[in-house]
Amino acid sequence: MDIHIAPTYDSGNAWIGALRHIAREGGCWMLGAGVALRNRDLPDDFPERGRLYPPKENWINPGDSMVIAPGGDIQAGLLNREQSILYTNLAPAASAPRPSRWCLALET
Repeated sequence: MDIHIAPTYDSGNAWIGALRHIAREGGCWMLGAGVALRNRDLPDDFPERGRLYPPKENWINPGDSMVIAPGGDIQAGLLNREQSILYTNLAPAASAPRPSRWCLALET
């Protein structure tokens, strides 16, 4: 079973589409670990915090974490503007030598 982990600061439809494409073409599981970052996550003394990230903007990056099955379907997630843990069972392909199941916990 092939599992590819893609940690990134990227998010949005293009990011989701890219991971789904890689899963389909590669016949592999894709774990998209996005950075879900809120304004309050930054320290108060962050240089130019107020100018770069105005207090009215709650989310700096929405995250978009997910687990995608080899066929391209989203198996767990999409965590968008949510800081949580994704759980899913990863089933190996039918051609795998033994029928085992895996459990994944992804903390974002």
